[in-house]
Amino acid sequence: MFEFTKEKVNQLFSIDEYNDFFEKASVGQIHEAPYDNPAFASYTAANYKRSQQIRTKVDLDKKLYNALNEGIESWTWVLITEPWCGDASFIQPVIEALCLAGQVDLRIALRDKEPEMMNAYLTNGGKSIPKLVVLDKDYIEIFQWGPRPAELQQMVTELLSNGGSSDEKLKLAHQWYRKYGNKAVQEELLHLVKNNKNRE
Repeated sequence: MFEFTKEKVNQLFSIDEYNDFFEKASVGQIHEAPYDNPAFASYTAANYKRSQQIRTKVDLDKKLYNALNEGIESWTWVLITEPWCGDASFIQPVIEALCLAGQVDLRIALRDKEPEMMNAYLTNGGKSIPKLVVLDKDYIEIFQWGPRPAELQQMVTELLSNGGSSDEKLKLAHQWYRKYGNKAVQEELLHLVKNNKNRE
């Protein structure tokens, strides 16, 4: 398990800092790897456009909104992600909207800049993102979530185990997110928040 501290958390991006980094990466103003690779630059530009569109359409679940405003104001949410990640372009705007509505401190860790943190939150041995880690007032982990809603994760696992290609995975994920993503992310987080409130 990764040891979070107040100092470490404060070194991570705020949501405004991350969105500024995301925007710069989307227009070629970040020249470090992997954003100096034209393929990654193309993914990032598409992801930024998509995330901006989703941000304006997030429909907050009323039960989750209430749960986020009842006694968890000292929690910190850490999202491990990267602008090049397609899944994150659908999920990050939803988590951002939830934290803003609930006045929860959201911090963003770049997967490729935080290898020790990322290695503590592997999925089946892989560095799949986004991964959400929720901490209490003492920076002890309360719960984690990700990299995808459970239903989609199972569908992707089955597709790949049956020889599906990366392009097929991408198409499947994008179609599913557009139809179910917003609701599914919030339903899973509502369950986790409600079940862990006594950890405060």
